[in-house]
Formats: sequence, C-alpha cells, structure tokens
Amino acid sequence: MSNLNPKDNSKVIVDHLAFSFPLASLKDICTRSGTTRDRSYRWTKMPKFSHYTKNTQPQEYDAILQKFNADYYDSLFLRLEVFAFVVLGLKVGASREKGFNGYKNSHRLTDKSGRVELGFLGIGGNNNTVYFQISGEGCKHLFSHTSFFILHHWLSNILEITHLTRIDLAYDDFDGNFDCDYAINAYHDGAFQGFNGGPMPHMVPSPEYRGREIVGYIVRVGKRSSNTFWRIYDKAAEQKLLGQTWYRSEVELKRVKITALLNPAGAFAGINSFSSSLNAAVGFSVRSSIRRATLDMAARIRWAKQQCGRTLSDIVESFDGDIFAAFGAVIDHRGGKFVLPDTQKQLLFDQLRNS
Repeated sequence: MSNLNPKDNSKVIVDHLAFSFPLASLKDICTRSGTTRDRSYRWTKMPKFSHYTKNTQPQEYDAILQKFNADYYDSLFLRLEVFAFVVLGLKVGASREKGFNGYKNSHRLTDKSGRVELGFLGIGGNNNTVYFQISGEGCKHLFSHTSFFILHHWLSNILEITHLTRIDLAYDDFDGNFDCDYAINAYHDGAFQGFNGGPMPHMVPSPEYRGREIVGYIVRVGKRSSNTFWRIYDKAAEQKLLGQTWYRSEVELKRVKITALLNPAGAFAGINSFSSSLNAAVGFSVRSSIRRATLDMAARIRWAKQQCGRTLSDIVESFDGDIFAAFGAVIDHRGGKFVLPDTQKQLLFDQLRNS
C-alpha cells in the first residue's frame, strides 16, 4: 500500500499514535474487510469447537475446551501479526516477557526487517483488548506505508474503533514566526482556551541555560494527565543544530474521535485559537517538508558522529583511507533512500561543518 491521498500531505504531522480494540474483533476481520481471497493478507483460519469434540468422551471435555481456547487465541494472535504487518507495515517482535500500560504482556513493534524499534504492542487483560502504541519514528514509517484515509477505514469501519487512545499532532515552523515568545503572548491573550470553553490551562515556560546564555526553551500548556497537553519548543536547540531555526508546536490529545485521522491538519486547527492561528490547515508547504527532512538527517548524522565517529575513522584507516570501500563494508544496502534538492544538500553540508 502506498500513500495515495494528496490530502494526507500537510504542515501538520502525526508524531505519536495509540489505539486499542478487542482481540476478538479479528475473528471476522477477513470477511468484514473483504480480503478473504486476497493473498496479501493470508489470514489464519479460525478453529471450530465442533472439530475438537468429535468422537470424544464427556470426561475429556475440560481438556478439549482448554486445547480449543489455546488454539483459538493463537489463531487470533497470528491474525494480529498479519494486521500489523500488512495494514500498518509493522512487525510484531518476540514477547518482552513483561507488562506494558496495564497489559499483562507486550511486544516490540519494528520495521519489517525487525531492526528498527517503532513502538509497542500490549496484550492480555484490559477486557481482552490489544493496544498499539506507535512512536514518532513509527508514525513516519506508518504513513509512508499507508494513507490516513486507508488507516481510518481499517480502524473505524472494520475494527469499529470510535476513539483514539492518543494522538500527537505537531506543526513545524522554520521561519521563527511561531516561536516560544509567540506561544507565551498567545497564552496571555487567552488563545489556549478550547473553542468549546472550559477552564484556562496552566502555562509553564522553561528556559534552559548554559551560564547566562539561553540555549533552549520549552513552553508547556496544560497537564500531562489532561486530555490536551501542549509543548512548544526550540527543536533546533533540542537536536543541537547550530544556527538553524526550527520551532515545534506539539499537542498531545487523548480520547479523540477517530475522524481526526481523516484530516489531522483540520483537527489541529480546530483545537483553539492558538492552533488555528498557525494556519496549519491551509495548503501544503513543500519547503516545510523538505526542510524537516533535511534537519532530521542533520540530527541523525550528528548523533552518528558522536556515537561511532571514532569507530568509523578506525574502519576508514584500516581500508587505507578508502572511504567508499570502508562505508561499503558497513552500510546496510537494504536501507531506504534519502533524496534532497541541491540547495537543501548545501544547507545540510553547512550544518555538518559547524556541528
């Protein structure tokens, strides 16, 4: 599946996603989704209890029932793995042998290679539901695999989910128009009160100092435990991207209607006057998309230099300074591609020289 819906492209990004549904919903998923004969899905066949009780004695009933229940659960779990892999583009890893968010057991969610962790799956307990928690990096992977429209269709129409447990929506500003000072002034103007009214949330501005110099800033509005919680912060400072402008306005929404997936930008703009003032739902900025990708890559390269720069230098030296041979020996050729226009490549190179 590919992202075919042009309305999915927006200045607003989904940076976290969590939802749950009854495990038993997967019992009829192949017929409800119309994918019974679709070879891409390969839904595991559900066992029938009548097949377990043929030619058996009454005293064996408890053992037979126990075996049926175990096989029934295993079949549902195999269907869960297919749903994650084909619909979400995620792989369910081995059991972590520990609970997660109130669930008795949990599994890591990774990319299809199993190498990159993208979230967690909770299972067991909580009224026999399963819980998907997909990270920011996982959301990038998810929405490069499918569209908002298709995901909404599966969650709403097939699994009958009415509300998302949590969704984080973020707006990136690369011009400095919507920085932390803008958020503070907007708060004092009452812009963070919801359109539906309610009490005014608390605001906590938190500068980060190095000596007398402010090197980072974050403004929090609301409480982490509330249904709406804002973070407006200097993303460039967080990623230690010197000389760059990158402010992120991010909101954590809990128990929000599933329809938010159909138009994340519209959902973001409809929260309050602050989010509406960002004009997030108007148009699609190619510049913002490319700029975000550029700075994301700059942050990744900076991390690599810190974590394994010395090791890479030693590898290059062992290949007598042949950089191409050295990197050919260590890179994973199964990885994806990262393509930038020449102007953005120059921005990236300038950043790396200063890092």
